[in-house]
Amino acid sequence: MIGMVILFLGISLYTAFKNTELVYEWAGIVDHLIETGEYKYMGNYSAFMPPLYPWYLAGVHWLTARFTTGTTWLGVANFLQAVIFISAVYFTFRSFFYGKLSPRLLVFFGAVIFFPPVLLSVTKVSSFALSLSLALFFLALAYRLVVLKKKKVLGPFILVLTLAMYVRFEFGLYFLLLSCFLSFFSKQKHWNILIAAGLFGLIYAPWVLRNHVKMGMFTYSTSFQYNFSKGNNIRYDLFSTHNMPYDEQNDLRLEDEVVAGRFSSEKAKDDYLKEVNRYYLHHHTGHFFSQSIKKAGINFLQYFPDYHLFTKPLFAVLYSIFFTLLFLAVLVWSIRDIFFASKKHPNFLSIFTLVSFLFFLFFYSVAPLPRYALFFYPLFMVYILYMLNNKQQQFS
Repeated sequence: MIGMVILFLGISLYTAFKNTELVYEWAGIVDHLIETGEYKYMGNYSAFMPPLYPWYLAGVHWLTARFTTGTTWLGVANFLQAVIFISAVYFTFRSFFYGKLSPRLLVFFGAVIFFPPVLLSVTKVSSFALSLSLALFFLALAYRLVVLKKKKVLGPFILVLTLAMYVRFEFGLYFLLLSCFLSFFSKQKHWNILIAAGLFGLIYAPWVLRNHVKMGMFTYSTSFQYNFSKGNNIRYDLFSTHNMPYDEQNDLRLEDEVVAGRFSSEKAKDDYLKEVNRYYLHHHTGHFFSQSIKKAGINFLQYFPDYHLFTKPLFAVLYSIFFTLLFLAVLVWSIRDIFFASKKHPNFLSIFTLVSFLFFLFFYSVAPLPRYALFFYPLFMVYILYMLNNKQQQFS
């Protein structure tokens, strides 16, 4: 395992300094944050993207500016992402498989850290690496808190949950669903989880208040209306990763520059996108439901022929087959353990995994993209290994 970690870090160090370019929304947000200390997008105060990742990049810049030149600081930020990720994977494996070092464990550990899409994505300028790492810390700490009853991890659990919400807003909804399902299926009241939820809400309140003061909106993110329009319009291409929001009434493809040029505030932009979405839902209700079912199916199949990582069609097919088999294994095993096992209560990880799978399948069907499956890929791999170990113990 030590050799794997060293190899992973070596590859990450090399690739981290190959990806030293601010792209997409990060370019505008981070550049402005570094220059002025203000969080703005397209020139306006914004809640379009949760603030943790831009602040992370700006923080690395401020800490390393005197020691680096040009965009070298981005290489440092990218490599730190890889270090955090490998730490999260190790912590998760240690939480579930402490003292069980075996060839099978090493194979699964390697399959998580060296899975090509993860390995290629973890050192890019993207919030993906931090999101993935926080999801793993979240899983491991929740297991220690709920199953192992280690009250000392309540503080770290709240911290990870808060950071996760600040890097991707849907972690809040994800956490609430998990809390409800854990209590329902296990028939127990998880007071530690409820306490964490209350404290988490208080910690997150400053961002909501900031958005009200700066934009006149009590909101944690304004990206939902944008993403909904991006994934739900009459010109949406089910098999493309290059869709954009579309205003049917004005026959207008809503590129970022187009929207920014028409509105002087984030609130006005959000209100406009709400109206675009209302029009679509009112005039194309049947289309919305049929497309949603198809998008959930595409999420399950993970078939995206034009994904930029696939240089050949064969890779897209192999990617699809691999994830379909993984999803089938996760779905069948978790349902059997929760609903058909002879034991009194299903295990924590089966509940956690099934809820995570359903959340991925339907929440991310708004505008499916291959990378969303990667947030849950390590969790599913841990689950398969966990169940294989349990099965082996039953027959030994």
